[in-house]
Amino acid sequence: MKKPLVVQSINDASGDRCVDILDTGHGFSFVECRRDAEDNHGWRPLAPARGLFASAVEARLKATEAVAWMEHV
Repeated sequence: MKKPLVVQSINDASGDRCVDILDTGHGFSFVECRRDAEDNHGWRPLAPARGLFASAVEARLKATEAVAWMEHV
């Protein structure tokens, strides 16, 4: 199984959280991630990717509904 491709990454104002829109090869999904300044690991998903949508636009719309800070971007 191929790894999903990030087609868009939306950061919050602090730069410590992001939502990635993913092309799974069978549709689109989204995942919210965070990074900690004291941790060199980089981005970590807060939960598994959510949904399977027909388009990246639809995935972003659903992410905006599901992730509180997205309404401010």
